[in-house]
Formats: sequence, C-alpha cells, structure tokens
Amino acid sequence: MELNDWIQNVTAEASAQEISSKAGISLRTLQHQLSTGRMSLENKVRIATAFSHHPLRTLVEWGAVDAAWESVPDIEAALRLATDEQLTDEVLRRMKRGLASGSPLDTSVDDLMERRSQRSAADLGEYAADSSPVEPEPGDDDYHDGP
Repeated sequence: MELNDWIQNVTAEASAQEISSKAGISLRTLQHQLSTGRMSLENKVRIATAFSHHPLRTLVEWGAVDAAWESVPDIEAALRLATDEQLTDEVLRRMKRGLASGSPLDTSVDDLMERRSQRSAADLGEYAADSSPVEPEPGDDDYHDGP
C-alpha cells in the first residue's frame, strides 16, 4: 500500500495542515514523511486515531500485526459479548478444573455444614460476640471502650 493513498483514504483527502493539527505531528515532519513515502508506525497510528480510523486496523494494514488478531477482542469486550449461557459454561468449566486439582471446591456442602456446627465461639477468636444475654452499654458500671 502506498503511503499517500492510505493518507488520502483515511483522512478523506484532508490537507497536510489539517492532518498535522489533528494528529499532533509537526507539519514539517509530516511533509517530509509524505515526500519520502516513509512514515513511522507511531505517526500512522496517530493519524488513524485522529481521523477515527481504528488503530488496530492501521497496524494490520501496515503489516505490524497479523490480521488474525483483528477478530480477537480485549477481555472486557469479550465478556460483554458473551451470552449468559457462555459465561455460565465457562464458570462451570473452571469449577470442574478446580475439582480435578483438589481445590476447596471438592468439599461437599454437608461436610462444610458439619464443620461449621462443630465450631465454638472460642474458635472464632477474641473479637467474636459472646452469648451473654445483655451487653453492657455506655453508662453501665462494667462498660468499657476497649480491651
């Protein structure tokens, strides 16, 4: 692809002055690169972005990135594009992978409930609420602000 043809196509035949201004490239640098037919990839991306031409498309057009990457969205975009069914399938796949690796996901709910019922208040540490019927309040003789 010829640089000048690409520039005319992307900028809708804007003047060098307008391209320079919108892309933040000095006019002298732009004119020099256009006259030599050689431009840095950075400036191509600046021009593309300034004229609402997708920067990834620019990288593909100039051979800096393989076209296969064009169809791969970033992770946030991919998550937004995924259906609820696709998301739940992925969560299930990861849970199954965790089961296979011996992660905590392999403990049954009944076992977890049994463990919880066997814990005493002492197991919860010094800051757990006690089981006394009435807690002292400000103004009571046995009330204090801390340990």
